[in-house]
Amino acid sequence: MSEIHFRSVSDGHGDVGEFLRPLIERTIDLIGLANEDDEQQSPRPKSLAGFFKLLYVHRDRIETSPQLVLTLDGHLRAVWRRSKDHRIAVRFVDDKNVAFVAFLPDRFRPTRTVHIGGKSSIEAVFDTIGLKKI
Repeated sequence: MSEIHFRSVSDGHGDVGEFLRPLIERTIDLIGLANEDDEQQSPRPKSLAGFFKLLYVHRDRIETSPQLVLTLDGHLRAVWRRSKDHRIAVRFVDDKNVAFVAFLPDRFRPTRTVHIGGKSSIEAVFDTIGLKKI
């Protein structure tokens, strides 16, 4: 197994280490689990890089930690969930692009949920979905 190194990022936006530590630990756990499962492809390095790039690029928008899962084909997926009808899942295709699906409350019809899905650059994904904060 190849060794992964994470650099500490400090940019004046609070304790970045406290926010990143559980995400890094979960990523390492996923790598270990992938190595134990014959049907699971190892994590794609560019997918992992894309996730941490998203965290950095959108550091002013991200207020909650996502759940992390590894798809069978080795892509990292981050899921932010506020409620059953408010969740966003982002799959990191590589270190530049993502595929996403969002389930958001319909502000005009409170009993309905809006479904949005597509592909985007890492930089534009939250603007594409229409989120200021996540």
